[in-house]
Amino acid sequence: NVGRVISLLVPLVSGSCLDDAIPPAKRQNLVNRNGQNYPVGLFLSNYAASFAAQHLGAILIQEVLGYNTTINDDSPGSGTVAGYY
Repeated sequence: NVGRVISLLVPLVSGSCLDDAIPPAKRQNLVNRNGQNYPVGLFLSNYAASFAAQHLGAILIQEVLGYNTTINDDSPGSGTVAGYY
């Protein structure tokens, strides 16, 4: 079963990576002029370095800057429409 193999290769982390991380309950979303709020969005390109860099970036944005993040993995690739939104 592929899911079982992947679950063994990618451990789930339930805590913070950094000792002085901002806790999840205190993290904020971005807010635009209309009062709509949303997390900081990160886009994955279709290569391993992008996966690593985006996940590392998400950790730093969350734990150091205190913002919620989302990673767009719906359609990874450098030329896809998802990369522009």
